[in-house]
Amino acid sequence: MVRTLYSSALDMLFPPQCVSCGTPGAWVCATHAPTMQRIGPPFCTICAQPLGPRDGDRLCRRCAAVHRLKYDGWRVLARVLAQPLAEAFHEFGVQPDVLVPVPLHPKREKDRGYNQAALLADELGRVISVPVNTHVLQRIKATPPQARAQDMQARQTAVIGAFRCGERLNSQNILLLDDVCATGATPEDCAIALWKAGVSTVWGLTVTREA
Repeated sequence: MVRTLYSSALDMLFPPQCVSCGTPGAWVCATHAPTMQRIGPPFCTICAQPLGPRDGDRLCRRCAAVHRLKYDGWRVLARVLAQPLAEAFHEFGVQPDVLVPVPLHPKREKDRGYNQAALLADELGRVISVPVNTHVLQRIKATPPQARAQDMQARQTAVIGAFRCGERLNSQNILLLDDVCATGATPEDCAIALWKAGVSTVWGLTVTREA
């Protein structure tokens, strides 16, 4: 009852108006309500973007390329994905001193045979003429894959204290590179380790992000 009275009082003070045309009476008038159609499936299971007719059954083309690079050994796709990364880099106009890929734990990198973020960094660094440092940031804690974590809180907790820097980076500007951003916990923990090493600024760049 209290909530209803409060809502009614707000409506009296600030009468609803259509967000499209300003017609009083409702936040979306009867004319524009039918135009608010729900975007139907299918959606990409990673980024949740609607799938186009040329996409696969589960992943958009961008996320499919990331998946192939990360899990299927298609290393050549790092060169393909470096192009949209370079476009984003130039769009935002940042000026890093060095590119730093998000590292894998040594055991996982050994099992996979490579670090997909390092491959992306090498290709992007070549395109934008920025040096790459694949050794300064280290993953010292073996965390479960982000995709297997049960919820956002579990993902964020898993990476706390997972990274450290092996050298000083006094006043350098760092561009941190990864393939997928899930909750933001991984780049945040990487940034904390980099700041402890004395960096001036940390930017983050990923190919895609998880919805």
